Amino acid sequence: MTMNTNQNRTRPARSLTVTLAIAFYTLSAVSLLVIGGLAIFANYRSLQRETAANLELVALNASKTVAGSIQEKFSILETAAEIVNPVTADQSARRELLEGLSGLQPAFRQTALLGSAGRSLAGASRLSASLSSQFEEQLKKDGVIAETRGGAGRYISPVYFDDFTSEPLVVIAVPVKNVFGDFQGILAAELSLKFVWNLVDQLQVGETGYVYVVDNQGNLIAFRDTSRVLRGENVSQILEVAEFIKNPTAGSDITQEVESYPGLLEEAVVGTYVPLGQPQWAVVTELPTSEANQGIVTFLLASIAVILGFAVLAGGGGIVLARYLAAPLVNLSQVATKLAEGDLSAKADVSGAAEVAQLAETFNTMARRLRDLVGSLEQRVADRTRA
Repeated sequence: MTMNTNQNRTRPARSLTVTLAIAFYTLSAVSLLVIGGLAIFANYRSLQRETAANLELVALNASKTVAGSIQEKFSILETAAEIVNPVTADQSARRELLEGLSGLQPAFRQTALLGSAGRSLAGASRLSASLSSQFEEQLKKDGVIAETRGGAGRYISPVYFDDFTSEPLVVIAVPVKNVFGDFQGILAAELSLKFVWNLVDQLQVGETGYVYVVDNQGNLIAFRDTSRVLRGENVSQILEVAEFIKNPTAGSDITQEVESYPGLLEEAVVGTYVPLGQPQWAVVTELPTSEANQGIVTFLLASIAVILGFAVLAGGGGIVLARYLAAPLVNLSQVATKLAEGDLSAKADVSGAAEVAQLAETFNTMARRLRDLVGSLEQRVADRTRA
């Protein structure tokens, strides 16, 4: 029967120095990985929050700018209605006032004056001799008189698009009152939202980010690619826009977590939105994840390099420490080997830790007694030989 000689071979024992070095290196590496991993995760979350805060800050500033521009247009109409009561003025004064408003504010395409019952009293247009049918239809809606007469006294219509130019438009209106505060009519203007385009174009989000404005139906109002606005594109499928549509009256983004999703340009982005309040629009900021994660990736690579560097240093230190701790035991092992080979004069160095030093001293005592015993035996043999 043939026996497998490989099974009879014993695996050579690992030296104490190597064993201690491996133990020290493993312990150091595991500790560094755990601590470094926790630090990386904490900094990763911190960088995510910083990115979200920067996006929200841009959106907040943009929303204040857009909302401020809308309020400015309202203020122009209110000032005109307070200085000269157009309802009680003659027709020529009304015409002059309305034409002056169109000249004063380029965003006003058309202006109109309505009586308290909603009957048209006068109108002026920079586009044609008469008011457009779209503008007149907007003025005939029930909410114009109702919302202007009560509440805050300001009305803004939903966004609609010009039949010929496809540009987004809204109607804004303010009440006209007499000196006693009685409601007498409304002063309205058709407002082109091209000025919002210019505001959005001036905003910078990182190197590759962008800003756009949507209404509470998800219709794109302003974006750097104006062709998409002119097409009347609806972007309600985008995550942040969908959240705004569900909660148009919320004061800010209801989801504060940084989450990647397909953005307006159909690439993975992180983003946030800030509602304007009045009107019910939202400014959305988006930053491609490739740029948003650039700082995180750089930090991650740097952290891994630092951890590996410390691991190498820890391994080197472990080897030095292992050699220092194992040196007395190695010396004791060598002395024991010499004694086994018959060199009874071998002597161990008493050094190292207290336990190792005590062992070396005990070993030397044992070796001395062995030498005395061997010497005594040899003397007795010699004596008997002579006898």
